[in-house]
Amino acid sequence: MRATVVVTASAGTFPGLVEALRAIPIAVEELPLMTFEPPLDWAPVDAALHQLARFDAVAFTSPRSARAFADRVAARAATVPPATALWAAGTGTAQALGEQLGPVHRPEEGVVGERGAAA
Repeated sequence: MRATVVVTASAGTFPGLVEALRAIPIAVEELPLMTFEPPLDWAPVDAALHQLARFDAVAFTSPRSARAFADRVAARAATVPPATALWAAGTGTAQALGEQLGPVHRPEEGVVGERGAAA
């Protein structure tokens, strides 16, 4: 009997994983338990974007959230005030923010290893 791996992660979470598993070869079933879609109402996000100056920092813990934020900033022609620090939990998240929003801070690798990226 051929082994089967069921991948429950949302689409795009682990790029190349399904192809790598099939190359073993192994049977792969994709059954994502979660999907990600834009909000039905952007008004709260847009209101926050236009009030970014009142925040000392904005932190992102995933490339998906960082990409959505950067795309919305561009779509609304908003800007990130220089006094509002942008933080990314990891390299992929920082890259997803891009360079057009300003400098992106990252926690020290040792801190992430000890306490997790959100710390």
